[in-house]
Amino acid sequence: MKINSRAKGKRGEREVGKLLAEWWGKLEPGCEFRPTPSSGGWATPELRGHFLVAGDLVTTATRFPFTVECKLREGWAWATMLAGKRSPVWGWWAQCERAALEENRHPLLVFRRSREAWHAIMGWRFV
Repeated sequence: MKINSRAKGKRGEREVGKLLAEWWGKLEPGCEFRPTPSSGGWATPELRGHFLVAGDLVTTATRFPFTVECKLREGWAWATMLAGKRSPVWGWWAQCERAALEENRHPLLVFRRSREAWHAIMGWRFV
């Protein structure tokens, strides 16, 4: 059974949310990360509650400095990307940088292909 791309993307966002909650939860115990609801659905602070909009994810972590873009996609190769050649990964990174700039945060791109581990790209400042 083939999963459609929207469902696959949402599944990836949920996976990344769990990983970030485990990682960042060491700094802010109990914080949550969830996929951003439909556009316009959280248009006012009252509707957003304690969640801070962060790209593909929203979070209750008040100290989380990143805008997160999650990509669970095929059609790219490590060798091409690492050689600095044309790759969809660089387009995802540019998208993440633009979103982070709008939110005055730092970009964090989390990506993988099916049946592989998650990987992240972030600025040098956070390495």
